[in-house]
Amino acid sequence: MVPDDDAFQRGFVAAAYLVGRRGKGLLDGLPNPTARTRALAGQLGHADRAARAAALAPELAALMRSLESRRLV
Repeated sequence: MVPDDDAFQRGFVAAAYLVGRRGKGLLDGLPNPTARTRALAGQLGHADRAARAAALAPELAALMRSLESRRLV
């Protein structure tokens, strides 16, 4: 398993959002999403663009830090 499954899942959802997945499609490929991952997917479906950006930004920052350190979250 991945060392931090929750962080990995949130990174997966953030990346999926960037490539155009929306709605329930954000969780496709995650057999057992954590509560925080499901919450992120819900926030990324918010009607307000600023709310979606506020939810996405910290997840992308964490994903970029992980990539910079050359390890998976």
